[in-house]
Amino acid sequence: MHRAAIEAVCGLQLDASTLQLRLCLPEHWPQVELTLRRAGRCLHFVLLRATASELQPRIDAGAAQLLRPGQPLAWTELAPDATFVVPLLED
Repeated sequence: MHRAAIEAVCGLQLDASTLQLRLCLPEHWPQVELTLRRAGRCLHFVLLRATASELQPRIDAGAAQLLRPGQPLAWTELAPDATFVVPLLED
């Protein structure tokens, strides 16, 4: 039950080799963090109420990769540990 609720709020769509986040977060939530453990991988997603350009310093520092809402991610091709920032606002 908890997993279904979290997947619905975060808009997580996961299949055998790809995933997408189609965000459905309440307006008053500034940030959500989601960790997905699957097939020996630990994928961490930070969904922030910010634009991609506002998140650029975090990306440039190498702390995370940019993942846009709805962008397909081939999770089976990722390193064992990966972090992504997902902007909730348009540039």
